[in-house]
Amino acid sequence: MKFKRHGRRKEIIVRESNAPSVEVVAPPQEPLVLALAQARHWQDMLDAGKYRNARDLAKHFRVRREYVTRTLGLKYLAPDIVQAVLDGREPSGLSLIKLSEPPPTAWAEQRARLGFAPVAGQN
Repeated sequence: MKFKRHGRRKEIIVRESNAPSVEVVAPPQEPLVLALAQARHWQDMLDAGKYRNARDLAKHFRVRREYVTRTLGLKYLAPDIVQAVLDGREPSGLSLIKLSEPPPTAWAEQRARLGFAPVAGQN
């Protein structure tokens, strides 16, 4: 049995005793996945020229510019971090608040700060 934290709640993951030792994966955290999707969607709109900047996006979607800026920052996460979140393999306790903090530019620093294992040979 394993415990995995999802924000404020804990999920218990039970593995059958006869089953081979396989990595147990919880379902992806919907708020994290939605935030990553929102960041990609907004960046696509900026790249397509629909909006000039975060201020225009914020005005259109009636949200604070800081929220748009923080969400757009998710596009700078290391690809393996994004994939782990989408697969439900993020470290226990990773929350949207923690994920939305401005990420370091170096991927190794991102992994360390968010609780991911280092990746050999990658920055």
